[in-house]
Amino acid sequence: MLTKYVKTIDFYKEGMMNLKVARAIKGLTQERLAEKSGVCRTIISRLEQNKGENIKNDTKNKIADALNFTVDELFNKDDEGES
Repeated sequence: MLTKYVKTIDFYKEGMMNLKVARAIKGLTQERLAEKSGVCRTIISRLEQNKGENIKNDTKNKIADALNFTVDELFNKDDEGES
């Protein structure tokens, strides 16, 4: 369990935050996050698989609020350094 946590923190430090990593940091299952956010578990699963291109911003806000992260931290690609 500790190894999984350390790897998760390494992803966070390297700027590779995503929904699955954030959920792991908070120790939540997809089901529990669905309960906390009011968003269907299947939508959370789609977002974690990068198949959520048509997900409403309101839905993303609910998930980010439930995890205590910003929408930018969870869903926006880091384009710094790219031209």
